[in-house]
Amino acid sequence: SEPNLLNYLDLVTLGTVCDVVPLVGLNRAIVKQGLKILSSKKNLGIKTLLDICDVNCNPNVYHVGYLLGPRINAGGRVGKSSHGANLLLNKDPKDTYRIAMELDEFNRERQLLEKDVIEKILKKIEKNLSDPVLVISGNQWHEGVIGIAAARIKDKYNKPVVVISIQNGIGKASA
Repeated sequence: SEPNLLNYLDLVTLGTVCDVVPLVGLNRAIVKQGLKILSSKKNLGIKTLLDICDVNCNPNVYHVGYLLGPRINAGGRVGKSSHGANLLLNKDPKDTYRIAMELDEFNRERQLLEKDVIEKILKKIEKNLSDPVLVISGNQWHEGVIGIAAARIKDKYNKPVVVISIQNGIGKASA
């Protein structure tokens, strides 16, 4: 038998909001209904993360985009990319709690790494602020956060940004 896709609107909502899809038209309708499914906390991983984040009300777009999403993605940014999927698929409460706590810790680690890279970029970029495109590189910048750093710098200076992390003579970039 085919699954009832309406039961998975919580996951669709999570993906839609975290991918910063405009919440208009069908996307808005999906997210509105998905938040209702999310509020029922049927997904043990989402419920556990909401509990860890101390969300005691019906979750809204803010909770999804700024509390759940960053934690689910944090594992991939610091080297444990399977954690997010494992959290959302897990049925064992103890294992789910362990994964959720690790993702919460990874998110704190990600925030520190992001802050460090942004501080380094801001120190180096001052002499290039008049350039129409900001291109900045640094040695050993954490690859998992250079995309976030590029987005923050783009927002700050309102111009395209390329951030390059050089490790062992190889550059990896995000723009």
